[in-house]
Amino acid sequence: MGLFRLLRHPALLGEILIRDLLPWYFLYEPWRFIRNYWAYARALNQILSIPYLLRTLLSPWKSITDAYPTNLILIGKILETLTLNVTTRVIGCVIRSFTIVLAMLLHALLLAAFAVFLTAWLNYPFLFYSVVTYLLSR
Repeated sequence: MGLFRLLRHPALLGEILIRDLLPWYFLYEPWRFIRNYWAYARALNQILSIPYLLRTLLSPWKSITDAYPTNLILIGKILETLTLNVTTRVIGCVIRSFTIVLAMLLHALLLAAFAVFLTAWLNYPFLFYSVVTYLLSR
């Protein structure tokens, strides 16, 4: 029914284009893309939480620690415990630092991909019109 009405009254195409297609293309879909970007960014932040990694930067790796002996005469045991505790903290710091850098790179990559996609989406009608105009003018 609607297609026959459109064929009988071609001016309705302009009305449909202005009333329905343009707001959808330039308002509703870009907002949906933005909401999807925020959802992906939040999910990435849940997986690789930079604030949590910064809070635990100097914590021992996998909580591997030894308790110091109460007897101060056992210098060898104290140094052994100190070496283990410092080593696990250094390993934890190195791994968390690499993870922080990876999380920042992934966030930047996600933002760049979103920006490229949104820019392409918004510019596609103008590019399409330019190409069609150029091809028809030849």
